[in-house]
Amino acid sequence: EMECLQKNLDQLTEKCKAVVSNFTQEEAEDIQMDRILMRACTPMIKKFCGELLDSDAIPNEVLDCLIEHKNRNDMDEKCAAGIEHHQIISLKDFKFNSKFREACQTAVARNCKNKKTKYDVIACLSEHVRNDTLLESPQRIDDRCRKQLKFELLQRGETINMDPELKAKCGGDIGLFCLNKRSGEGEIMECLRAHKKELSNPCHKVVFQREKDDALFGDYTLLHVCKKMIKEYCDMNGDEADIFNCLKASKNKDGFDDRCRQIVVRRQIEKSRDFRLNPHLQKACKLDIPKFCPQVYKEGAHKDGELEGQVIDCLKKIYASKTKTLTKDCEHEIQSRVKEAALNINLNPVLMKTCKLDIKYFCLDAIANVKQVESNENPEGYIVLGSGGIIECLKKNFKILKDPECKKEVAYAVAESRIDVHVDPLLNNVCQQDLITNCREVPQGQGRQMSCLLAYLETEPSSLTRNCKEMLQRRKDLWELAAQVAPAESFSEIYDQMSSSPARNYFFAILFTVIGVIFIAGLTCGRVTKRIRAEVKNK
Repeated sequence: EMECLQKNLDQLTEKCKAVVSNFTQEEAEDIQMDRILMRACTPMIKKFCGELLDSDAIPNEVLDCLIEHKNRNDMDEKCAAGIEHHQIISLKDFKFNSKFREACQTAVARNCKNKKTKYDVIACLSEHVRNDTLLESPQRIDDRCRKQLKFELLQRGETINMDPELKAKCGGDIGLFCLNKRSGEGEIMECLRAHKKELSNPCHKVVFQREKDDALFGDYTLLHVCKKMIKEYCDMNGDEADIFNCLKASKNKDGFDDRCRQIVVRRQIEKSRDFRLNPHLQKACKLDIPKFCPQVYKEGAHKDGELEGQVIDCLKKIYASKTKTLTKDCEHEIQSRVKEAALNINLNPVLMKTCKLDIKYFCLDAIANVKQVESNENPEGYIVLGSGGIIECLKKNFKILKDPECKKEVAYAVAESRIDVHVDPLLNNVCQQDLITNCREVPQGQGRQMSCLLAYLETEPSSLTRNCKEMLQRRKDLWELAAQVAPAESFSEIYDQMSSSPARNYFFAILFTVIGVIFIAGLTCGRVTKRIRAEVKNK
């Protein structure tokens, strides 16, 4: 009867509602008061949470342990159902979760005093944490509350039953795309993310908001699937961005779990489509984005969906420019994005979208060598892993690309790779021995090592290894071709392009000849305007 009353709490008479609420609040403080749950879960507590029993842990810690093991194959079904009932009931009022209430009641009173349901309180608190983090302002939410908030958000990501807004706005989409998925273990959310471009607008808006929350507070699917890899390769005490960067850096190592690798690559692709899904980049470039990309930034400020990589693409073009400079932190972030995109075309969504037809026409062999995942997990495209060969294919066929816009985007990608050798992973790998032998004393950054290699190519080509020399020459030829396609934005850029061109002497000769002709014509022909007599001038 109590379980029934709790499920229908909002529809009860005021007196009955008050009594049931008081009982539920007391029950939340001591799990042993929930007799149905205890009867079903006592064996499971002994099985999964024995260490907590031995250490005389408080009841709430035992409940957290049960929640953590809820989806285990050997978990009792009745116990799992009881745990989920407890989780769902706690959404009705944040006071029904004693641990959350104790950790966050001060923060709620100060920042979210008009919110009552746990769901609304979590949304309010998470918004404050996000804004303070991204604006680098003093945190209004204390550490203890933030830690508990992260736990609650991970629960929300685990099962759609803990996310009433997502369940309500995505009901039709779930029926259309995710009928074969379970409600738990983040399966439905992962399915919705995979079909994002096909979702209805209300559902798409909520899914994008969840992606932003996951990027900052923790991604249930990533943390669940990659649990072993995180323990093996990463610092467990790092924040979400640090853990993700660690997984990115480790994903190609021998023995790395394949399923985890696929999730990491999917998240990389998602983050490449919108800077708001990358808190590190968002913080690092908070001054650069409104300064250099104001139009796209303004559009994004009023948009709930992805910007399809437009802001990041804008910043990459500034990075490749010789006349504009990003802040140091932003340059470091964009440099990493350029390097990653050189190995996977999906991480450059603008290039991928613009060159779709040229890829299919010229790069079928490169596509055949790409490692794919199951089509139902990757409905948006065929390329997932190992797709750096497709970018090389586009560069190889640069002269004969059919779409002018594709040619222009490839030219921009070529210009990005010219900044320094380590930004071009393939060239860096081929010339690694040459860098050690010939450019050991040259510090990395600001194109110094690339300039060193080019100097040897020009003056002492025999000192370079054959593979490095050949690829460097191909790159140099490609840069010259790309410079003819990518438009210069200012006189200084035109001057830089002329200075770096092998035909620079010809260009400057023509320029000075034209200036000289105008000067001589002025001297010999005199003024062409009407002359004024001296007596008129002296009046």
